[in-house]
Amino acid sequence: MSTQTLAEQVEFAERNHMPFPVLADPRLELRAALALPTPDGNVWHASGRIGGGEIMMGDPGDHYRSPKRLGPETVGIYVIVAVVGAHFERAKEAAAEIREESADKPYGHRRYTAVDPEGHHWYFASVIRDVAPEEWGAQVASRA
Repeated sequence: MSTQTLAEQVEFAERNHMPFPVLADPRLELRAALALPTPDGNVWHASGRIGGGEIMMGDPGDHYRSPKRLGPETVGIYVIVAVVGAHFERAKEAAAEIREESADKPYGHRRYTAVDPEGHHWYFASVIRDVAPEEWGAQVASRA
C-alpha cells in the first residue's frame, strides 16, 4: 500500500493532468507510479501500481469523456489479485464505492466490483478453482 494519502495521490494526478485519477486511489490499493507529459502539459503515458503488478494507460485524445460525465459504464477493468477477500475488506474499510459484493462466479473466480471517482468499473478477482471454459458457457477460439 502506498504511503501517500489519497489527497497527495489525487494532487499528483491533477498536477500531471492525468485523465485517469484512478491511478491514484489507495482505497483500491492503486498508487500512481509515473506520468510522461506532453510539451503542452498533458499526459501521453501514465502508470500505476497495484501490489506487484503495473497498469499502464495512454492519452485517449481530445475526444475523451469519462463515464462520470457520460453516464453509462464505458469500460470494465479486470484485475487478478492474490487474495480477493482481503482486498475487498480493505477496500470497504477505506470507503471505496462497492458496486457488487465479493461472490463466487461460475468461471472459477471470486470477484467484487468497485467504481472509481471518474466512474470506471474495476473488477477485482482471485482464481479459486479451474473451470473449463465450456463448463460455464464460453466458446474457445480455434487455434488454426
